[in-house]
This record gives sequence, structure tokens and C-alpha cells, in this order.
Amino acid sequence: PVDQDSDDDLVSDGDEILNGSDPCEADQSPPPPALPESCNGLVYQGTFEPNTSAELAGFCADGYTVISEDLVVDRTYFTNLIGLECLCEVRGDVKIERNNTLLNIRGLDQLRIIGGSLTVMNNLSLRNLYRLNNLQWIGEDLKVINEQSLNNLNHFTSLETIRGAILIDETRSLQTINGFNQLTWLGGSLSLHDNHSLATVSGFSEIDTLGHNLEFIGNLSLRSISGFNRLIDIDGDLFINRNSSLREINGLRGLHGITGALEINRNNKLYCLIGLHSIRSLSGDLFIQQNHSLPNSRALNLRDSIGNGLQGNAFISGNSP
Repeated sequence: PVDQDSDDDLVSDGDEILNGSDPCEADQSPPPPALPESCNGLVYQGTFEPNTSAELAGFCADGYTVISEDLVVDRTYFTNLIGLECLCEVRGDVKIERNNTLLNIRGLDQLRIIGGSLTVMNNLSLRNLYRLNNLQWIGEDLKVINEQSLNNLNHFTSLETIRGAILIDETRSLQTINGFNQLTWLGGSLSLHDNHSLATVSGFSEIDTLGHNLEFIGNLSLRSISGFNRLIDIDGDLFINRNSSLREINGLRGLHGITGALEINRNNKLYCLIGLHSIRSLSGDLFIQQNHSLPNSRALNLRDSIGNGLQGNAFISGNSP
């Protein structure tokens, strides 16, 4: 079934009337962008879950450009997603999961808006995500989990808004993150967990406020954190824990305020905290513990540089004498 929607937003016309909300109570995240004229087409009603190449090819052939619910690519034998080149908007979730032969996502080049979450998970052979470089807006979360062949995330070059969180977890071949440089709004946490080959994080250059936590946890090869040049406030916690190769934190130099805790624990090679000396307000506790190469004097210097802005307690122990 198809439906011609009369506007370019993420809600059907009937639902706009039934579920009208007070705009004064809406969140302050940017609205989805207007779609170009080339995206004018039919709305596929329901979830689109192709299993054959013929089903992929039929999507554009039938005049669709929008999916009203989810796009699900799960346990297929596709090597790419050719056939979806006309797809501009998915109003629900995009789920690309457990496709052992999928090499790339060619076909999603025109996708600009995802109303729900984007999940890329457990695709054994997926090498890159650069076909999503026209994506501008995600209404919920971005999750990249257990991708064994993905070696960089120097992508998402047009992405401006994520209303939810970013989770990049157990993507063990991932070496660099140097994308997301147009991202100005992130409503939730940014969590980098257990990416064992991740050596450098240098993107995210336009975010000034983070809606929840910033987490670097268990990235065994991470040597430096050098992005986040405009980040001023974290409305949550900052966790830098168990990154056994991390030597210095030289990004985050504009960070002024953290509404939660700051934890810097068990980073065995960490010796320099200079990137954090701009912090002037820390509402929670400060933990700097078991960083065996970090002189305790440098941990104390960070505590003292925050000064009266530290509203919680400081726990500093187990570092180098």
C-alpha cells in the first residue's frame, strides 16, 4: 500500500492531528531537514524487509522514496544494497544485522533522514559505511556493534543531528574515527567501548554540548584523544577507563563543565592530563586511580586546577609516585 504524504515531516497527516503536541514543550533539537525535490515519491507503508535482489530492485522501480516504518536487512545473502538508490527517508529504524556476505551498503547513498535508530551489527564482512555520507538526521540512536571487518569510521560527513546516543562497541578491527565533523547536536551519550584496535579518535569537531555521558572504556590500542575541539559542556559523566595504551589526553581542551563525575582509571600508560585543565565545573566526584604511568602530582594538579568548581569528592590513588 502507498500513501502520498502532504508534507516532508516524520509523522503522517492523521497522526499530526491525533497526537498534536505543545511546541513549547518540545525538545530543542533541530528538526529534520527538508528533502530535495528528487525525493518526492511514494511512501512505502509498513516495514520493508527485502530478502531477494528482486525485492531490492523493485523498490525504486515502483516509485518509492520513503518508508513509513522500518528498513530491515537481516540474515540476507546480499553483498550490497543496490536497488535502494532512491530511498531518502526511513521514518522508523534502519537495522542492518547479521548479513555475513554484505561487503558494503551501496544503495543507501541518498538516505538523508532516519526517524528512529540506525543499528549496524554483526555483519561479518562489512568494510565501510561511506555510502551514508548524505545522511543528515537521526531521530534516536546510532549503534555500530561487533563489526569485525570495519577498520575506520571516517564517514557520516553530512550528519548534523542525532537526537539519541552513539554507541560503538566491540568493533575489533576499527582503527580510526575521524568522521562526524558536521555533527552539532548529540542528545545522548557518546560511548566507545571495547574496540580493541582503535588507535585514534580525532573527529566530532563541531559538537559544543553533549546531552549525556562521554565514555572511552576498554579500547586497548587507543593512544590519544584529540578530537572534540569545540566541546564545552557534558551533561553527564566523563569516563576514561581501561584504555591500556592511552598516553595523553590532548583533545577536550575547551571543556569547561561536567554535570556528573569524571573518572580516569586503569589507563596503564597515561602520563599527561593537560587536555582537561580547562575544566572549571565538576558537579560529581573526581576519580583518578590506578594509572601506573601518571605521576600522582599531575592528578593532584588537575584537581587543583578545577578548584572550587569541584562539588563532589576527589579520589586519587594508585598512580605513579
